[in-house]
Amino acid sequence: MSLATTVNLNATTPAPATGLQNVVFADDSGSPTVNISATDPVMVGDTGAGGSAGNVPTPAAGTAAAGKFLKADGTWAAPGGGGTFLEEVITFTGTSGAFAHAPVRLYGLYRNGIRMTSLAGSPAIQTFSATGTAITLSTAAGGSDVFTAVYEY
Repeated sequence: MSLATTVNLNATTPAPATGLQNVVFADDSGSPTVNISATDPVMVGDTGAGGSAGNVPTPAAGTAAAGKFLKADGTWAAPGGGGTFLEEVITFTGTSGAFAHAPVRLYGLYRNGIRMTSLAGSPAIQTFSATGTAITLSTAAGGSDVFTAVYEY
């Protein structure tokens, strides 16, 4: 067995396995002793063209307590985008009503405590559609009906 006389440490040769990255090496060019260090590459988040594997960004203090998670773009965020949560009583005239704010995420619209659905083919009294702040019921609201919306804006 013979020993190599030259050792090349770099991030590109040999090529890393698919989906992985090589460790990056650095030296201090010391003489007669050379100090070598190795670092893992940092994750590059997806911005539309894909990202690259690596160590993820360090979460700031309080990230776990805030319930944050690491997004595909490499940033830490709270579920739901961190909008304002609201439970609101909605007044309808016939089939028309409106949210006070345009929902980013609608968790539910309730008619007399029963969750309505926006799915086609559901019982007519339970369906609605919403666009921006406007809400349209498939069946007109009755005088004693109470509507509550739970959403994030």
